[in-house]
Amino acid sequence: MKFLFRTNANNEIGTGHVMRCIAFGQLLKDEGHEVTFLTQTTNEGLLNKLRKEDFGIIQFDEKPDLMKDAEITIEKSKELDIDWIITDNYKFTTEYQKKIKENNYNLLCIDDLAETHFVSDIVLNQNINAVKIFNYSCEPYTKLLLGTKCVLLRREFRREKNWQREFNEDCKNILITMGGSDPENSTSKILNAVEEIDMALNIKVILGSSYNFIDEIEELKNNSKHNIEVLINIENLVPDMKWADLALTAAGTTVWELAYLQTPMIVGVIADNQIHVAVEMEKEGFAMSFGWVREINSDKIISTIKIALTSAIRLRLLNNLKNQFIRPDLKSILKNFVFEKKIYLRPFSKDDIKRIYELSNDPLIRENSISNEKITWEAHVNWYKKKLADDNYIIFLAFDIDDRFIGQVKFEVENDKAIISISITEHFRGEGLAKELLKISVNNFFSKYPSVNLIIAYIKPSNISSIKGFKKAGFKLKENEKLKNRVYKKFIFKKDEL
Repeated sequence: MKFLFRTNANNEIGTGHVMRCIAFGQLLKDEGHEVTFLTQTTNEGLLNKLRKEDFGIIQFDEKPDLMKDAEITIEKSKELDIDWIITDNYKFTTEYQKKIKENNYNLLCIDDLAETHFVSDIVLNQNINAVKIFNYSCEPYTKLLLGTKCVLLRREFRREKNWQREFNEDCKNILITMGGSDPENSTSKILNAVEEIDMALNIKVILGSSYNFIDEIEELKNNSKHNIEVLINIENLVPDMKWADLALTAAGTTVWELAYLQTPMIVGVIADNQIHVAVEMEKEGFAMSFGWVREINSDKIISTIKIALTSAIRLRLLNNLKNQFIRPDLKSILKNFVFEKKIYLRPFSKDDIKRIYELSNDPLIRENSISNEKITWEAHVNWYKKKLADDNYIIFLAFDIDDRFIGQVKFEVENDKAIISISITEHFRGEGLAKELLKISVNNFFSKYPSVNLIIAYIKPSNISSIKGFKKAGFKLKENEKLKNRVYKKFIFKKDEL
Protein backbone atom coordinates (compact mmCIF):
# COMPACT_ATOMS: atom_id res chain seq x y z
CA MET A 1 0.00 0.00 0.00
CA LYS A 2 1.03 3.63 -0.50
CA PHE A 3 1.09 6.21 2.30
CA LEU A 4 1.48 9.98 2.10
CA PHE A 5 2.57 11.89 5.22
CA ARG A 6 1.54 15.55 5.25
CA THR A 7 3.60 17.24 7.95
CA ASN A 8 5.95 20.16 8.57
CA ALA A 9 8.80 21.27 10.80
CA ASN A 10 10.20 24.73 11.48
CA ASN A 11 11.56 26.84 14.33
CA GLU A 12 8.04 27.74 15.45
CA ILE A 13 6.46 24.26 15.67
CA GLY A 14 9.67 22.27 16.19
CA THR A 15 10.76 19.01 14.59
CA GLY A 16 8.72 16.52 16.64
CA HIS A 17 5.91 16.20 14.07
CA VAL A 18 8.31 15.09 11.35
CA MET A 19 10.33 12.87 13.69
CA ARG A 20 7.36 10.82 14.83
CA CYS A 21 6.18 10.57 11.24
CA ILE A 22 9.61 9.19 10.37
CA ALA A 23 9.09 6.58 13.09
CA PHE A 24 5.67 5.74 11.64
CA GLY A 25 7.10 5.66 8.12
CA GLN A 26 9.83 3.25 9.20
CA LEU A 27 7.23 0.95 10.70
CA LEU A 28 5.23 0.97 7.46
CA LYS A 29 8.28 0.54 5.26
CA ASP A 30 9.44 -2.42 7.37
CA GLU A 31 6.10 -4.05 6.51
CA GLY A 32 6.69 -3.54 2.78
CA HIS A 33 4.62 -0.39 2.20
CA GLU A 34 5.61 2.69 0.18
CA VAL A 35 6.04 5.99 2.04
CA THR A 36 6.15 9.57 0.73
CA PHE A 37 6.44 12.84 2.66
CA LEU A 38 4.70 15.99 1.42
CA THR A 39 6.24 18.87 3.32
CA GLN A 40 7.23 22.52 3.32
CA THR A 41 10.21 21.65 5.50
CA THR A 42 13.48 23.17 4.28
CA ASN A 43 15.69 21.91 7.10
CA GLU A 44 18.44 19.89 5.45
CA GLY A 45 19.07 17.82 8.55
CA LEU A 46 15.50 16.53 8.54
CA LEU A 47 15.42 16.13 4.78
CA ASN A 48 18.59 14.03 4.96
CA LYS A 49 16.90 11.78 7.53
CA LEU A 50 14.04 11.26 5.06
CA ARG A 51 16.47 10.53 2.23
CA LYS A 52 18.39 7.98 4.31
CA GLU A 53 15.13 6.11 4.90
CA ASP A 54 14.53 6.11 1.14
CA PHE A 55 11.20 7.85 1.61
CA GLY A 56 9.73 9.76 -1.28
CA ILE A 57 9.94 13.53 -0.71
CA ILE A 58 7.74 16.21 -2.27
CA GLN A 59 8.54 19.77 -1.20
CA PHE A 60 6.54 22.87 -1.94
CA ASP A 61 7.66 26.39 -1.00
CA GLU A 62 4.39 28.27 -1.26
CA LYS A 63 2.33 29.01 1.85
CA PRO A 64 -1.21 28.21 0.75
CA ASP A 65 -4.38 28.75 2.74
CA LEU A 66 -5.92 25.71 4.36
CA MET A 67 -8.13 24.59 1.47
CA LYS A 68 -5.39 25.16 -1.09
CA ASP A 69 -3.11 23.02 1.07
CA ALA A 70 -5.75 20.27 1.00
CA GLU A 71 -6.00 20.56 -2.80
CA ILE A 72 -2.22 20.18 -3.15
CA THR A 73 -2.31 17.13 -0.87
CA ILE A 74 -5.12 15.57 -2.93
CA GLU A 75 -3.41 16.40 -6.22
CA LYS A 76 -0.14 14.74 -5.16
CA SER A 77 -2.04 11.76 -3.73
CA LYS A 78 -3.77 11.22 -7.06
CA GLU A 79 -0.47 11.42 -8.93
CA LEU A 80 1.06 8.77 -6.65
CA ASP A 81 -2.07 6.60 -6.36
CA ILE A 82 -1.98 6.94 -2.57
CA ASP A 83 -4.08 4.64 -0.36
CA TRP A 84 -3.72 6.46 2.98
CA ILE A 85 -3.04 10.09 3.87
CA ILE A 86 -1.52 10.65 7.32
CA THR A 87 -1.49 14.20 8.71
CA ASP A 88 0.49 15.54 11.65
CA ASN A 89 -0.18 19.24 12.15
CA TYR A 90 -2.66 21.05 14.37
CA LYS A 91 -3.82 23.38 11.59
CA PHE A 92 -5.53 20.56 9.68
CA THR A 93 -9.07 21.33 10.83
CA THR A 94 -12.40 19.60 10.22
CA GLU A 95 -12.82 21.40 6.89
CA TYR A 96 -9.40 20.22 5.75
CA GLN A 97 -10.19 16.64 6.72
CA LYS A 98 -13.58 16.77 4.97
CA LYS A 99 -11.87 17.83 1.75
CA ILE A 100 -9.60 14.78 1.96
CA LYS A 101 -12.49 12.41 2.75
CA GLU A 102 -14.68 13.83 -0.03
CA ASN A 103 -12.01 12.63 -2.45
CA ASN A 104 -12.32 9.07 -1.09
CA TYR A 105 -8.99 8.85 0.71
CA ASN A 106 -8.41 6.92 3.89
CA LEU A 107 -7.24 9.44 6.49
CA LEU A 108 -5.33 9.11 9.75
CA CYS A 109 -4.66 12.19 11.89
CA ILE A 110 -1.86 12.22 14.46
CA ASP A 111 -2.93 14.56 17.24
CA ASP A 112 -2.08 15.76 20.75
CA LEU A 113 -4.78 18.29 21.61
CA ALA A 114 -8.31 17.17 20.59
CA GLU A 115 -9.16 20.75 19.62
CA THR A 116 -11.12 20.06 16.43
CA HIS A 117 -13.89 17.72 15.26
CA PHE A 118 -12.37 14.76 13.44
CA VAL A 119 -13.89 13.16 10.35
CA SER A 120 -10.80 11.03 9.70
CA ASP A 121 -10.91 7.24 9.74
CA ILE A 122 -8.43 7.14 12.61
CA VAL A 123 -7.07 9.53 15.23
CA LEU A 124 -3.80 8.56 16.89
CA ASN A 125 -2.78 10.29 20.14
CA GLN A 126 0.25 8.58 21.69
CA ASN A 127 0.35 10.62 24.88
CA ILE A 128 0.11 9.25 28.38
CA ASN A 129 -3.42 8.90 29.80
CA ALA A 130 -4.90 10.22 26.53
CA VAL A 131 -7.96 7.99 27.04
CA LYS A 132 -8.74 9.68 30.37
CA ILE A 133 -7.79 13.24 29.50
CA PHE A 134 -9.22 13.86 26.04
CA ASN A 135 -12.85 13.83 25.03
CA TYR A 136 -12.58 13.58 21.26
CA SER A 137 -15.27 15.00 19.01
CA CYS A 138 -15.38 12.72 15.99
CA GLU A 139 -17.59 10.79 13.59
CA PRO A 140 -19.17 7.47 14.66
CA TYR A 141 -16.85 5.57 12.33
CA THR A 142 -13.65 7.26 13.56
CA LYS A 143 -11.35 4.86 15.37
CA LEU A 144 -9.41 6.32 18.32
CA LEU A 145 -5.94 4.93 19.02
CA LEU A 146 -5.00 6.55 22.32
CA GLY A 147 -2.28 6.26 24.92
CA THR A 148 1.28 5.05 25.24
CA LYS A 149 0.46 1.68 23.67
CA CYS A 150 0.40 3.73 20.45
CA VAL A 151 3.78 5.44 20.94
CA LEU A 152 5.64 5.76 17.64
CA LEU A 153 9.24 4.70 18.10
CA ARG A 154 11.99 4.85 15.54
CA ARG A 155 13.60 1.63 14.43
CA GLU A 156 16.73 1.97 16.57
CA PHE A 157 14.59 2.16 19.70
CA ARG A 158 12.33 -0.74 18.72
CA ARG A 159 15.43 -2.92 18.54
CA GLU A 160 15.99 -2.34 22.28
CA LYS A 161 12.77 -3.97 23.48
CA ASN A 162 14.65 -6.48 25.65
CA TRP A 163 17.15 -4.02 27.11
CA GLN A 164 17.01 -3.48 30.89
CA ARG A 165 18.66 -0.53 32.63
CA GLU A 166 20.82 -1.22 35.66
CA PHE A 167 20.65 1.34 38.44
CA ASN A 168 23.79 3.45 38.89
CA GLU A 169 23.85 4.83 42.42
CA ASP A 170 26.56 7.33 41.55
CA CYS A 171 24.74 9.77 39.24
CA LYS A 172 27.22 11.73 37.15
CA ASN A 173 26.06 11.31 33.53
CA ILE A 174 23.48 13.95 32.56
CA LEU A 175 21.77 14.21 29.16
CA ILE A 176 20.19 17.54 28.16
CA THR A 177 17.84 17.53 25.17
CA MET A 178 15.27 20.31 24.76
CA GLY A 179 13.90 19.50 21.32
CA GLY A 180 15.04 19.80 17.73
CA SER A 181 14.60 23.56 17.48
CA ASP A 182 14.26 24.89 21.07
CA PRO A 183 13.20 28.37 19.86
CA GLU A 184 13.34 29.96 23.34
CA ASN A 185 16.79 28.51 24.03
CA SER A 186 15.78 26.54 27.10
CA THR A 187 18.98 24.54 26.66
CA SER A 188 21.09 27.56 27.59
CA LYS A 189 18.90 28.39 30.58
CA ILE A 190 19.20 24.85 31.97
CA LEU A 191 22.91 24.58 31.23
CA ASN A 192 23.57 27.86 33.09
CA ALA A 193 21.65 26.50 36.08
CA VAL A 194 23.52 23.17 36.04
CA GLU A 195 26.76 25.13 36.29
CA GLU A 196 25.78 26.05 39.86
CA ILE A 197 25.68 22.41 40.98
CA ASP A 198 28.81 21.66 43.01
CA MET A 199 29.47 18.04 42.05
CA ALA A 200 31.46 17.31 38.89
CA LEU A 201 29.19 16.06 36.10
CA ASN A 202 29.58 14.55 32.65
CA ILE A 203 27.04 16.31 30.45
CA LYS A 204 25.94 15.56 26.92
CA VAL A 205 23.95 18.33 25.23
CA ILE A 206 21.85 17.17 22.28
CA LEU A 207 21.03 19.87 19.72
CA GLY A 208 18.79 19.50 16.69
CA SER A 209 19.43 20.71 13.18
CA SER A 210 17.02 23.64 13.69
CA TYR A 211 18.74 24.98 16.81
CA ASN A 212 20.02 28.56 16.34
CA PHE A 213 22.12 29.21 19.46
CA ILE A 214 25.06 26.88 18.99
CA ASP A 215 27.71 29.58 19.57
CA GLU A 216 26.22 30.37 22.98
CA ILE A 217 26.28 26.70 23.97
CA GLU A 218 29.87 26.33 22.82
CA GLU A 219 30.85 29.29 24.98
CA LEU A 220 29.11 27.79 28.01
CA LYS A 221 30.88 24.50 27.33
CA ASN A 222 34.32 26.14 27.13
CA ASN A 223 33.84 28.02 30.40
CA SER A 224 32.21 25.19 32.37
CA LYS A 225 33.65 23.30 35.33
CA HIS A 226 31.75 20.23 34.09
CA ASN A 227 32.82 17.88 31.32
CA ILE A 228 30.42 18.91 28.52
CA GLU A 229 30.06 17.31 25.10
CA VAL A 230 27.85 19.00 22.48
CA LEU A 231 26.23 16.67 19.94
CA ILE A 232 24.42 18.13 16.93
CA ASN A 233 21.82 16.37 14.76
CA ILE A 234 22.70 12.87 16.00
CA GLU A 235 21.35 10.01 13.90
CA ASN A 236 21.06 7.46 16.71
CA LEU A 237 20.45 8.66 20.27
CA VAL A 238 20.14 5.19 21.79
CA PRO A 239 23.77 4.94 23.06
CA ASP A 240 23.60 8.43 24.59
CA MET A 241 20.28 7.73 26.30
CA LYS A 242 21.61 4.43 27.65
CA TRP A 243 24.70 6.28 28.92
CA ALA A 244 22.66 8.83 30.89
CA ASP A 245 21.89 8.40 34.58
CA LEU A 246 19.45 11.30 34.36
CA ALA A 247 17.93 13.19 31.43
CA LEU A 248 16.70 16.80 31.38
CA THR A 249 14.30 16.92 28.45
CA ALA A 250 11.51 18.84 26.80
CA ALA A 251 8.18 17.05 27.23
CA GLY A 252 7.91 16.19 23.53
CA THR A 253 8.44 13.00 21.56
CA THR A 254 11.85 12.41 23.17
CA VAL A 255 10.06 11.58 26.43
CA TRP A 256 8.76 8.31 24.98
CA GLU A 257 12.21 7.31 23.72
CA LEU A 258 13.76 7.99 27.12
CA ALA A 259 10.93 6.15 28.88
CA TYR A 260 11.36 3.14 26.58
CA LEU A 261 15.01 2.98 27.66
CA GLN A 262 13.96 3.41 31.32
CA THR A 263 15.88 6.67 31.72
CA PRO A 264 15.02 8.67 34.87
CA MET A 265 14.16 12.16 33.73
CA ILE A 266 13.04 15.68 34.51
CA VAL A 267 10.68 17.02 31.87
CA GLY A 268 10.18 20.66 30.97
CA VAL A 269 7.39 22.32 29.01
CA ILE A 270 8.48 24.47 26.07
CA ALA A 271 5.23 24.30 24.02
CA ASP A 272 1.49 24.15 24.76
CA ASN A 273 1.11 20.58 23.50
CA GLN A 274 3.60 19.38 26.13
CA ILE A 275 1.70 20.57 29.20
CA HIS A 276 -0.37 17.48 29.85
CA VAL A 277 2.59 15.17 29.11
CA ALA A 278 4.64 16.86 31.84
CA VAL A 279 1.73 16.83 34.30
CA GLU A 280 0.80 13.19 33.72
CA MET A 281 4.37 11.87 33.66
CA GLU A 282 4.98 13.46 37.05
CA LYS A 283 1.60 12.40 38.45
CA GLU A 284 2.16 8.76 37.45
CA GLY A 285 5.66 8.73 38.92
CA PHE A 286 7.54 8.33 35.63
CA ALA A 287 9.35 11.69 35.77
CA MET A 288 9.90 14.89 37.71
CA SER A 289 8.86 18.17 36.12
CA PHE A 290 10.24 21.69 35.79
CA GLY A 291 6.87 22.93 34.54
CA TRP A 292 7.10 25.76 31.99
CA VAL A 293 10.83 26.34 31.48
CA ARG A 294 10.32 29.97 30.46
CA GLU A 295 8.55 30.71 33.76
CA ILE A 296 11.00 29.19 36.24
CA ASN A 297 14.16 30.71 37.63
CA SER A 298 17.60 29.21 38.05
CA ASP A 299 17.02 28.33 41.71
CA LYS A 300 13.98 26.20 40.81
CA ILE A 301 15.95 24.36 38.13
CA ILE A 302 18.85 23.72 40.51
CA SER A 303 16.66 22.50 43.37
CA THR A 304 14.72 20.14 41.10
CA ILE A 305 17.91 18.65 39.66
CA LYS A 306 19.42 18.18 43.12
CA ILE A 307 16.35 16.23 44.24
CA ALA A 308 16.52 14.05 41.09
CA LEU A 309 20.22 13.36 41.68
CA THR A 310 19.45 11.56 44.95
CA SER A 311 19.54 7.78 44.70
CA ALA A 312 16.12 7.19 46.23
CA ILE A 313 14.30 9.44 43.76
CA ARG A 314 16.05 8.08 40.68
CA LEU A 315 15.52 4.50 41.83
CA ARG A 316 11.81 5.18 42.27
CA LEU A 317 11.57 6.69 38.79
CA LEU A 318 13.50 3.78 37.30
CA ASN A 319 11.37 1.13 38.98
CA ASN A 320 8.17 2.84 37.85
CA LEU A 321 9.42 3.00 34.27
CA LYS A 322 10.41 -0.67 34.39
CA ASN A 323 7.31 -2.03 36.07
CA GLN A 324 4.40 0.19 35.01
CA PHE A 325 5.13 2.05 31.81
CA ILE A 326 3.03 0.59 28.97
CA ARG A 327 5.05 -0.80 26.12
CA PRO A 328 3.87 0.27 22.68
CA ASP A 329 2.01 -2.37 20.67
CA LEU A 330 3.08 -1.30 17.19
CA LYS A 331 1.77 -4.38 15.40
CA SER A 332 -1.68 -3.57 16.74
CA ILE A 333 -1.42 -0.07 15.31
CA LEU A 334 -0.79 -1.57 11.89
CA LYS A 335 -3.58 -4.10 12.31
CA ASN A 336 -6.05 -1.35 13.17
CA PHE A 337 -5.80 0.43 9.88
CA VAL A 338 -3.41 -1.15 7.39
CA PHE A 339 -4.46 -4.74 7.26
CA GLU A 340 -8.07 -4.37 8.33
CA LYS A 341 -9.00 -2.13 5.41
CA LYS A 342 -8.57 -4.50 2.51
CA ILE A 343 -11.84 -3.16 1.15
CA TYR A 344 -12.45 0.26 -0.36
CA LEU A 345 -15.94 1.69 -0.80
CA ARG A 346 -17.61 4.23 -3.02
CA PRO A 347 -21.29 5.10 -3.57
CA PHE A 348 -22.98 3.76 -6.70
CA SER A 349 -23.27 5.95 -9.79
CA LYS A 350 -24.94 5.83 -13.20
CA ASP A 351 -21.87 4.06 -14.59
CA ASP A 352 -22.44 1.04 -12.33
CA ILE A 353 -25.81 -0.01 -13.78
CA LYS A 354 -24.51 -3.05 -15.64
CA ARG A 355 -22.22 -4.18 -12.82
CA ILE A 356 -25.08 -4.14 -10.31
CA TYR A 357 -27.46 -5.80 -12.79
CA GLU A 358 -25.11 -8.73 -13.32
CA LEU A 359 -24.46 -9.22 -9.60
CA SER A 360 -28.16 -8.96 -8.72
CA ASN A 361 -28.96 -11.74 -11.20
CA ASP A 362 -26.31 -14.09 -9.87
CA PRO A 363 -28.15 -17.40 -9.18
CA LEU A 364 -27.07 -17.57 -5.52
CA ILE A 365 -28.03 -13.91 -4.94
CA ARG A 366 -31.48 -14.50 -6.42
CA GLU A 367 -31.93 -17.67 -4.37
CA ASN A 368 -31.28 -15.80 -1.11
CA SER A 369 -33.24 -12.66 -1.97
CA ILE A 370 -36.76 -11.94 -0.75
CA SER A 371 -37.83 -11.93 -4.41
CA ASN A 372 -36.34 -14.88 -6.34
CA GLU A 373 -37.40 -14.00 -9.89
CA LYS A 374 -34.75 -13.07 -12.41
CA ILE A 375 -34.62 -9.31 -13.06
CA THR A 376 -35.12 -8.10 -16.63
CA TRP A 377 -32.86 -5.40 -18.01
CA GLU A 378 -35.79 -3.06 -18.61
CA ALA A 379 -37.04 -3.45 -15.05
CA HIS A 380 -33.52 -2.94 -13.73
CA VAL A 381 -33.03 0.28 -15.70
CA ASN A 382 -36.29 1.75 -14.39
CA TRP A 383 -35.50 0.70 -10.83
CA TYR A 384 -31.93 1.98 -11.05
CA LYS A 385 -32.92 5.45 -12.25
CA LYS A 386 -35.38 5.79 -9.37
CA LYS A 387 -32.86 4.68 -6.77
CA LEU A 388 -30.14 7.01 -8.04
CA ALA A 389 -32.52 9.91 -7.51
CA ASP A 390 -33.72 8.65 -4.13
CA ASP A 391 -31.97 10.34 -1.18
CA ASN A 392 -33.17 7.51 1.06
CA TYR A 393 -31.39 4.80 -0.89
CA ILE A 394 -27.68 4.13 -1.25
CA ILE A 395 -25.52 1.29 -2.52
CA PHE A 396 -21.88 1.04 -1.49
CA LEU A 397 -19.71 -0.77 -4.02
CA ALA A 398 -16.65 -2.55 -2.63
CA PHE A 399 -13.29 -3.05 -4.37
CA ASP A 400 -9.96 -4.53 -3.37
CA ILE A 401 -6.59 -2.79 -3.70
CA ASP A 402 -6.34 -4.00 -7.31
CA ASP A 403 -9.72 -2.39 -8.08
CA ARG A 404 -11.49 -5.73 -8.44
CA PHE A 405 -15.22 -5.63 -7.70
CA ILE A 406 -15.94 -7.46 -4.43
CA GLY A 407 -19.62 -6.80 -3.93
CA GLN A 408 -22.25 -4.35 -2.80
CA VAL A 409 -24.13 -3.31 0.34
CA LYS A 410 -27.57 -1.71 -0.06
CA PHE A 411 -29.33 0.54 2.45
CA GLU A 412 -32.93 1.71 2.20
CA VAL A 413 -33.87 4.39 4.75
CA GLU A 414 -37.26 4.83 6.34
CA ASN A 415 -37.40 7.50 9.06
CA ASP A 416 -34.83 6.51 11.72
CA LYS A 417 -34.34 2.95 10.42
CA ALA A 418 -32.68 1.37 7.40
CA ILE A 419 -32.88 -2.05 5.73
CA ILE A 420 -29.54 -3.55 4.74
CA SER A 421 -28.60 -6.30 2.29
CA ILE A 422 -25.23 -7.56 1.10
CA SER A 423 -24.09 -9.33 -2.07
CA ILE A 424 -20.59 -10.65 -2.74
CA THR A 425 -19.34 -11.65 -6.17
CA GLU A 426 -18.65 -15.33 -6.84
CA HIS A 427 -14.89 -14.77 -7.07
CA PHE A 428 -14.66 -13.39 -3.48
CA ARG A 429 -17.05 -15.75 -1.72
CA GLY A 430 -15.61 -17.94 1.00
CA GLU A 431 -12.84 -15.47 1.90
CA GLY A 432 -14.52 -14.18 5.06
CA LEU A 433 -14.95 -10.66 3.70
CA ALA A 434 -18.59 -10.19 4.75
CA LYS A 435 -17.69 -9.07 8.29
CA GLU A 436 -15.22 -6.45 7.10
CA LEU A 437 -17.47 -5.25 4.28
CA LEU A 438 -20.45 -4.90 6.62
CA LYS A 439 -18.47 -3.06 9.31
CA ILE A 440 -16.99 -0.55 6.88
CA SER A 441 -20.32 -0.04 5.10
CA VAL A 442 -22.22 0.48 8.35
CA ASN A 443 -19.68 3.05 9.53
CA ASN A 444 -19.90 4.93 6.24
CA PHE A 445 -23.68 4.72 6.23
CA PHE A 446 -24.07 6.20 9.73
CA SER A 447 -21.75 9.07 8.81
CA LYS A 448 -23.92 9.92 5.79
CA TYR A 449 -27.26 9.36 7.57
CA PRO A 450 -26.78 10.64 11.15
CA SER A 451 -30.55 10.59 11.85
CA VAL A 452 -30.71 6.79 11.41
CA ASN A 453 -30.34 4.86 14.67
CA LEU A 454 -31.15 1.29 13.67
CA ILE A 455 -30.18 -1.01 10.78
CA ILE A 456 -32.25 -4.15 10.07
CA ALA A 457 -31.28 -7.22 8.04
CA TYR A 458 -33.67 -9.98 6.94
CA ILE A 459 -31.88 -13.26 6.22
CA LYS A 460 -33.19 -16.65 5.15
CA PRO A 461 -32.57 -19.32 7.83
CA SER A 462 -30.86 -21.45 5.19
CA ASN A 463 -28.32 -18.71 4.35
CA ILE A 464 -25.81 -19.81 6.99
CA SER A 465 -22.82 -17.90 5.58
CA SER A 466 -24.76 -14.61 5.61
CA ILE A 467 -25.97 -15.20 9.16
CA LYS A 468 -22.37 -15.80 10.31
CA GLY A 469 -21.15 -12.66 8.53
CA PHE A 470 -23.77 -10.42 10.13
CA LYS A 471 -23.13 -11.88 13.58
CA LYS A 472 -19.39 -11.31 13.25
CA ALA A 473 -20.06 -7.72 12.17
CA GLY A 474 -21.97 -7.07 15.40
CA PHE A 475 -25.56 -7.61 14.29
CA LYS A 476 -27.82 -9.28 16.87
CA LEU A 477 -30.67 -11.71 16.22
CA LYS A 478 -33.91 -10.03 17.27
CA GLU A 479 -36.64 -12.43 16.18
CA ASN A 480 -38.11 -14.34 13.26
CA GLU A 481 -40.39 -12.33 10.98
CA LYS A 482 -42.63 -13.34 8.07
CA LEU A 483 -42.23 -11.47 4.76
CA LYS A 484 -44.12 -12.50 1.62
CA ASN A 485 -45.23 -15.74 3.30
CA ARG A 486 -41.67 -16.73 4.20
CA VAL A 487 -39.96 -16.66 7.59
CA TYR A 488 -36.75 -14.66 7.86
CA LYS A 489 -34.33 -14.11 10.68
CA LYS A 490 -34.36 -10.46 11.70
CA PHE A 491 -30.96 -9.06 12.73
CA ILE A 492 -30.48 -5.53 14.08
CA PHE A 493 -27.57 -3.17 14.63
CA LYS A 494 -27.99 -0.13 16.87
CA LYS A 495 -25.99 3.02 16.23
CA ASP A 496 -25.02 3.36 19.88
CA GLU A 497 -23.29 -0.04 19.70
CA LEU A 498 -20.62 1.24 17.31
